[in-house]
Amino acid sequence: MPLLPFSSKYTNIDWCVFSGVQPNTSSLLEPSVIQGGLCTGIQKLVQRWLIRLMTIKGSMPFAQERGCGFISEISKVQTESAVRIAYLFAQMEIEPQLLAEETEDMPDDERFLSSELLGVSRLRGACSLSVKLTSRAGESREVLLPIYETGR
Repeated sequence: MPLLPFSSKYTNIDWCVFSGVQPNTSSLLEPSVIQGGLCTGIQKLVQRWLIRLMTIKGSMPFAQERGCGFISEISKVQTESAVRIAYLFAQMEIEPQLLAEETEDMPDDERFLSSELLGVSRLRGACSLSVKLTSRAGESREVLLPIYETGR
């Protein structure tokens, strides 16, 4: 018996892992602990992108190709320009992954069009990224992603 009142083949709904994506604002993404929270649309696209950015490539036993090298590199870099370069390399890894998993029956607001690094800030053991994600529907969200470094 399915846990949800809809077919498990309906792939346009996903569990909400991150919350805080609001229209027309910069949003601080936070882990979501909303019981039964679902996400669709641009929220789902942001979540798909973020999970790949934060996943170290090769760290998932059954999806070795998923993720990128950004988190591994971020602790090694010292300057904002080096963070920007690390992000560009990550972007080159993430974009093909997102596009490869998309299907023609997915709504355009869940399909990836572009990502743009708007800003980087570094301060003692922390790095903050401001990124604009745009869907094929033309809908955009700016997200603020704080990353706290460990082991320095």
